[in-house]
Amino acid sequence: MIVVSADSTSNTPSRTAASDKRSPRGDLRRRARRLLQTEIEFIDNPQFREEAVDADFPTRLAEDAASPAAETSERDNTLRTGGTLTALCSAPLLTSTLEAELFRRMNLAKFRAHALRQRIDDARPKRELIDRAEWLVEEATRLRNRIVQSNLRLVVSIAKRFAGSRYTLDDLIDEGIFTLLRAVDKFDYDRGFRFSTYATRAIQRAMVRWVSRRKEEDERFRATPEEALSVWLGEGPSGAYSQARWEQLQSSLHAILAQLDDREQAIVQARFAMGDERQVQTLAKLAQRFGICKERVRQLEKRAIDKLRQLAQEIPLDEPGGRG
Repeated sequence: MIVVSADSTSNTPSRTAASDKRSPRGDLRRRARRLLQTEIEFIDNPQFREEAVDADFPTRLAEDAASPAAETSERDNTLRTGGTLTALCSAPLLTSTLEAELFRRMNLAKFRAHALRQRIDDARPKRELIDRAEWLVEEATRLRNRIVQSNLRLVVSIAKRFAGSRYTLDDLIDEGIFTLLRAVDKFDYDRGFRFSTYATRAIQRAMVRWVSRRKEEDERFRATPEEALSVWLGEGPSGAYSQARWEQLQSSLHAILAQLDDREQAIVQARFAMGDERQVQTLAKLAQRFGICKERVRQLEKRAIDKLRQLAQEIPLDEPGGRG
């Protein structure tokens, strides 16, 4: 799969130029290794083999090139929901013809990039081969972004049906965009039906699962924030452990939290309304607070919880009388 992020698809011209001056061959090898490590996922089509891999890529459709969103890049992770709903829904809808053509070109670009990559020798890389493969990866990303941006209003529309006082629209949209990205990668345009039909079902299923998970957590987390986090760590007074072990884990929780770095502690406390936090903070608010995207906050939260689980397992807890 082509990952849409600044780290995987963008190059800094000044840095690349400086590297070329220092060691052109070394820079070429690094680019070759990066291409060989890039995961490229595409929906194959027999028609792709009828065209030469080295053939010129089709010129952009006039309708695509003229679109205000056509040149929008996601290198700075702009597909996050920190903006207004109006901004999210600003891209024009795709006609059925343009939609099919964008999907065809996106998958064709991935197919050709994959084929060219198989010819790369990282020990003796050829610049022309690498330049073309990188351009195809970037073109596939551009086309993918174009499709995603034109379908963001679908995400917003579905998210509004699930939003309420307990589930913020912002978090639901975030979940919907993640599902939309995966749906674009998995959609087979050659089957003859519109992408919105496929994406709607995928997004609805994802949001139903998300809301169900949140409801389960709400039921389990009706106790104190410390008890809620302990449940998340896999420990709880449900019979798996004695009450003595449960109480000891509770008293050790703050010591475990102290072993996280400052940002991880802040995120965990904000997400569980612990410490000075009086209410659970959304991913969007934390993203704004730390100056990072919401997906990065989600990653840091998961990493912190994983660390806490590991630390909780490592703490030697004496349990009088064994398990209850």
